[in-house]
Amino acid sequence: EIIETARYDEPSTPREWLTRYRAGVDDACLGEWQVGTESAESIEFEHKANDRDSTAMQQSIERVNYGPSRVWQIRCIQKGQFDEATRSECQALIDSIRIARSNH
Repeated sequence: EIIETARYDEPSTPREWLTRYRAGVDDACLGEWQVGTESAESIEFEHKANDRDSTAMQQSIERVNYGPSRVWQIRCIQKGQFDEATRSECQALIDSIRIARSNH
């Protein structure tokens, strides 16, 4: 899943974006968070929700990329826990995403 938003309504940095996102998600479904690779333009993280709400997303690997005017949230999500093969496939997909920059 790829979600694109205008940057004018987003926090200044990917780290601040994740802080705001976590506040909203943690209200709905507590769980474990692990931050991976981080730079001035992106942050990667994994979320494993607890099982108290069977309708909630259970596990995700995500990356948020900041461009000059847009923000992209790239997500690989699954209800239930990833098996090792699925997790590896999702990680490879997230790692392969490149945002093309334009001068326009």
